[in-house]
Amino acid sequence: MEDKTQIKAIKYGSGPALILAGPGSGKTTVLTHHIKHLIETGVSPDKILVITFTRKAAFEMKSRFTNLCPQTAAQTTFGTFHSIFYKIIKAFDKTDKRLVSSEDRINYITYLASDNASTEYYDHHISFYKSLSDKTLFRFVNDTEKEEFMKVYNAYNDWLKSEGMIDYDDIICECNELLKGNKEAVKYLNDKFSHICVDEFQDINNIQYETLKIMAGSQGIIYAVGDEDQSIYGFRGATPDIMKQFIKDYENTAVINLTKNYRSYQEISDFSHRVISKNPGRLNEYVPDCIKSDNKKHVHMVISQSREESVRALIRDCYARNDKTDAVLLRTNKEVAEYRRILLNTTEDEDAFKAGIIEDFLSYVGYVLTRNIQALKIIINIPARGIPGSLLKDIDSLEHLKRKVAGTRKADIIYVFENKLKILKGLNPFSFAMYLKNIVGLYEYHREKSGLIKKETIDKIYEEILGVAGVCTDLSSFKAELELIKPSIIPKTSNDKITITTFHQAKGLEWDRVFIPDAIEGKIPASMSVSECKVEEERRLFYVALTRARENLYIYTIKNEESGGSLPSRFIEEFIT
Repeated sequence: MEDKTQIKAIKYGSGPALILAGPGSGKTTVLTHHIKHLIETGVSPDKILVITFTRKAAFEMKSRFTNLCPQTAAQTTFGTFHSIFYKIIKAFDKTDKRLVSSEDRINYITYLASDNASTEYYDHHISFYKSLSDKTLFRFVNDTEKEEFMKVYNAYNDWLKSEGMIDYDDIICECNELLKGNKEAVKYLNDKFSHICVDEFQDINNIQYETLKIMAGSQGIIYAVGDEDQSIYGFRGATPDIMKQFIKDYENTAVINLTKNYRSYQEISDFSHRVISKNPGRLNEYVPDCIKSDNKKHVHMVISQSREESVRALIRDCYARNDKTDAVLLRTNKEVAEYRRILLNTTEDEDAFKAGIIEDFLSYVGYVLTRNIQALKIIINIPARGIPGSLLKDIDSLEHLKRKVAGTRKADIIYVFENKLKILKGLNPFSFAMYLKNIVGLYEYHREKSGLIKKETIDKIYEEILGVAGVCTDLSSFKAELELIKPSIIPKTSNDKITITTFHQAKGLEWDRVFIPDAIEGKIPASMSVSECKVEEERRLFYVALTRARENLYIYTIKNEESGGSLPSRFIEEFIT
């Protein structure tokens, strides 16, 4: 049964609306029932477009709506921004551009990235740069950073163009440009859809918003559902200011707050609200009313004098299980890897890394021995050489690949690669292993991929491989010995109820118990987030983590005021006694 504010949002239908839907407020229920209400009040289902940000969300939305309205669900259009915009491009742009895969994009960016810059940096910054209508808004630290970034950015775009491809960011930009110059396409979309419903509206960027307005036209109605306090994708150009701009652009917009929280206990909700209320200029100032409330303690602040003490407390609390679903949420992927080692199996990551190194050696040995095509597809980008999967998909030999890249810049890369393979074929096992390590560059490649795996550990793995190679007489026996020393990696079973993930990846999910370690300055907020707007986004990110908890929330911080000691995060200072 819906509450009063949900019913108000569901039955609103006289113009544009902004539904402020906080954590656990039932936004999917509201959105699907609103679509049902539109159809029941005379709107044709094929006039309704529902846009989400992820395929998972689109699938869930459509599935739930199908259960509500099985007769009309097929006529209503559901899709992500990227899928809808890509269909528009394919329909009205006569060029036949293919969409680059995420794997090929990352491989090529890795190939382009300089030694002192990470792939993740370029991946995020390329997306953000493309999302800006006004490129001068992009701020570089200095001219050197600008020069390095633009070099990679331009090379990446030249590669896409030469391959006849576009990426996900280009979809948004090209659709926007197409609609600005194609009156036929605009008229078709204006006539096609009378109602556009947008989920997770806080994640929209300026180009998406501009395109959305063109699609709606002067007569279309936009029904936007979102929560400004969960706007956490600034690196993609998203900003909660667009929600405020929406109200200005559509003066008769109805703003409806969903005031109940069906997920968390009241104490968790109140705590989270006190944290996020420090962000200025918020649209949504209400304190959610939770359906779950009692006199028990649900927020647990654990203050330690050292990180070692804090980690011991986390382990103690995590394994007081009581058959609950648990999540340990962290700011970065690097911290996720560290805590997986601490909480799940301290040797698991090292064994998996060792297995990966040996598998790379086995792939090289396998190709040199048998010219196995699957082995070739693996080693071609170990280390990264920027050869996209689209080129490798249907090849049956190295010669086939050479014909495909003939006349392109990749021909030189393949030429060097082939020469190294020829040299490898004539080497004994020990020289083979040394050549892979030092000349082909596997050692440096594995060092770059190592994350939290120590250099000493990598050195020991290579010592073992070289030791095995030194006693083998040929490559076949070397291959057999490598198979013997390769660790067996047993996947985690579904009985393991501890999820360890980042704040970003936790968005949209929930658990009975949530544990947040390292709530200290320099980590929460991240040390790189020093400007006021970035600290506000870091606070929103922390808020997302807090509001994943249904029953109990554990926050671990360190208070050590001695020289060089850690201090609690500014986001929780007022709660430290």
